[in-house]
Amino acid sequence: MMNKLEQFQDDMAVNLFGRSRELAIAGNGCVKCGASVVLSKDGGLDFRDELSEKEYLISGLCQCCQDIIFGE
Repeated sequence: MMNKLEQFQDDMAVNLFGRSRELAIAGNGCVKCGASVVLSKDGGLDFRDELSEKEYLISGLCQCCQDIIFGE
């Protein structure tokens, strides 16, 4: 069950990107572009650093989309 913040994040993702943030993360995908994402716990190197990986778990954005939105 989602708390109010998680529900707000999910609603915003659906409004902005047409995808559920919660479902994107659960499916190891990017909420914005749909790219597959591999987390370090699964042996992946898809993120530049630990902070970027943490951001993915908050926003659902892959490294490329993070770079576009936040700058490199």
